[in-house]
Amino acid sequence: MLCHIKNTIPSHGRTVRRGFTLIELLVVIAIIAILAAILFPVFSRARAKARQATCMSNLRQIGLAATQYANDYDERFPPYQSVGYLVIPECSSSLALYTLGYLALLQPYSRNTQYSQCPDTKPLTSTSACHRRRFLELEGRIGYGMAWPTPGAEYIPTSPVANRNMLAIIEEPASHVGWMDAVPTGTSSRPLYDSYGIYMNHATTPFGANHYPPLGFTGTQPSAWHQAPEPRHIEMVNVTFCDGHTKALPMEKVYGVRCAPADQRVTTPLCRDLALDPNSPAYAELWRMWK
Repeated sequence: MLCHIKNTIPSHGRTVRRGFTLIELLVVIAIIAILAAILFPVFSRARAKARQATCMSNLRQIGLAATQYANDYDERFPPYQSVGYLVIPECSSSLALYTLGYLALLQPYSRNTQYSQCPDTKPLTSTSACHRRRFLELEGRIGYGMAWPTPGAEYIPTSPVANRNMLAIIEEPASHVGWMDAVPTGTSSRPLYDSYGIYMNHATTPFGANHYPPLGFTGTQPSAWHQAPEPRHIEMVNVTFCDGHTKALPMEKVYGVRCAPADQRVTTPLCRDLALDPNSPAYAELWRMWK
């Protein structure tokens, strides 16, 4: 009996190792997959919210720089775009005619172009040294457009310059759109965006151009170089108003409808074809934002 006990003692308490069974392994994998399916969208949305916050900060800086510009220029906002002769060595060795957007005009107040590049936009894909110098280094033109017609515009028959961009004649600065997320949608602007990642300097009104008769505009809508607001941040458009505050708004709130950027096959209206009627009660609030 004692001999039997002595022989069994060494085996008493010995750890017996065994691996997971197939069923246990499958259960663990299933639990991990379920947790990943739950958490990944949460993380993705958190990252999207962070990019949206960065974009809103950028637009606030644009609004602040525009306000400082207006203080120095008799309460007049910069034009969305000016045209003049410049020497840009990467483009030409001599004077040439170029457009210069409002972002370049605001650089003395912002000191850089990083604030004008939305983190959720398409980057400049062109390898052209001229494109990179003009659109990226001089302006940082990546994703934001100034409302067109420009806020505070007036028409002076005796002056060759129609757009005076006067802050004083804006009836409701806190309700008038100034700068926003935007994407090219026109027959000429969209191909530049698709091929090179080039954005325009403006965001075109959803109302027909013929509803701005004091500026002498004709026709219904400038479709060639059209650029429309873009709900790129969790289906929201970041907008800075003329008083400097910034909000995230749904596309319908900014443009009246959810339009299609450029696809001719869609059944929804194309953004560049929009010509809403400001006399319609349905668009009364929208007209106050764009008139």
